[in-house]
Amino acid sequence: MRGIPRAVRAIIAVLMVVIALSVVISATSGDRAGLTLPEKILRSIFSPIGNFFWNIGRGASDFFGGLFRLGSIMDENRRLKEEVEALKSNVAQISGLEAENARLSGLLDLKKQFKGKTVAAKVVYRDFGNWLGTVVIDRGSADGIKPGMAVINSLGIVGRVVASTSGTASILLANDPRNAIGAVTVRSRDFAIAEGVGDGTGVLRLKPFGAAPDIKPGDLVVSSGLGGVYPAGHIIGEVVDVDEGAYGMAKVAYVRSAVDFSRVEEVLVLVDSQKGNLK
Repeated sequence: MRGIPRAVRAIIAVLMVVIALSVVISATSGDRAGLTLPEKILRSIFSPIGNFFWNIGRGASDFFGGLFRLGSIMDENRRLKEEVEALKSNVAQISGLEAENARLSGLLDLKKQFKGKTVAAKVVYRDFGNWLGTVVIDRGSADGIKPGMAVINSLGIVGRVVASTSGTASILLANDPRNAIGAVTVRSRDFAIAEGVGDGTGVLRLKPFGAAPDIKPGDLVVSSGLGGVYPAGHIIGEVVDVDEGAYGMAKVAYVRSAVDFSRVEEVLVLVDSQKGNLK
């Protein structure tokens, strides 16, 4: 034991003495009712030492057990977070499907109201160089779609077809300045032309034909059927402002479109424009 440090040798010696005494006490105790004086002295000396080491062992066990439980809790927490994120994703998908189903149901109801042929389509592309001017749909000449046809949705007039390929068609939106719609106010029956302002706000400029039109904010404006593109009776929007001319004459009015052009997703193309009036 020359290579073992003196302190370590002392500890080993103490442990050996403790073990030896424990063996002796155990062997001589038998079934006696009491302990001898030497046994009492030894027990009083070594019992605290035994308790000390037992408490250390119990503390170490509790410590490592706590670490194990903490690791398990962290794993469970991580798993629960993943499940919550998965549920959020599912809820978002379900909400999106419900919204799409509602739009398609509205489009189907609208389709049933027309006498002539219509084609339902989905917007698949936007012209980012002219964000609110042109969109592309996933139906084209193979479905009978041609330039000049009116395009609507459940809210109102969307625009008109300006170009088509076999499987796609380009739609010029109603808020584009290049678009002009024959219009009439429902209340006063003032005929006018509605054209896009071009500022991306969804507001159209309404230019009445009459010398003294009776147009007021809140008036509902629909297509008049004049011009041959848009059949009569489709909603354009609501008058939000009137620019009074000389002697109180309304020179121009501004209409907020019923359609949110930035959110158009599904549309209905009126293939038979002459039969595109509501039943």
